[in-house]
Amino acid sequence: SQNVKYSAEENNTWFSLYNEQILNLCDLAWDRVLECINELSLPKNHIPQLGEVSEKLYKKTGWQVVQVEDLIDGDAFFQLLSNRMFPSTIYIRGNTEASLAEDEDIFHSKDPDIFHELFGHCPLLLDAEYANLFEKFGQIGLQLDKVQRMFFQRLFWFTFETGLVHTPVGLKVYGGSLLSSIKESRYAVDNPLP
Repeated sequence: SQNVKYSAEENNTWFSLYNEQILNLCDLAWDRVLECINELSLPKNHIPQLGEVSEKLYKKTGWQVVQVEDLIDGDAFFQLLSNRMFPSTIYIRGNTEASLAEDEDIFHSKDPDIFHELFGHCPLLLDAEYANLFEKFGQIGLQLDKVQRMFFQRLFWFTFETGLVHTPVGLKVYGGSLLSSIKESRYAVDNPLP
């Protein structure tokens, strides 16, 4: 993928999100997530290039990050995963006309932006067991009919997006949507309703 030139505003958004969420996750995230975030060592002050992240992932588990324009359909998604390719957009929340018009909270994004993809999902792709499971989901997803795939995508959502894990020290976050959202990660662990 080509290098993207991000504006100062976009890099400032990344800086705010990264620094706020690193502090937020200290007591919320599963220990393995924190280890992988540290190992991936994404830059704190600017949006990384997909190629930089791919290089680190590929060396460790054979995964790469590939650019997509927006949400992709199930076929394309599972095809990429089955080939150890993780799809990522290159835009960051709060910097599109639509999000500015809606006065979007930058600490939560309705759509999967680059912070969600790289900070929320990519660190755990350094974990061999997790990376293999991600690939297996892609392989299985390609074998399912339309109805089965609908249920399988729901399983994916409740595992890789909003997943929580019981640990000896309590409930912890590992799902990408929770890892990339300050309010949702705190709510999922601290609020008794979920």
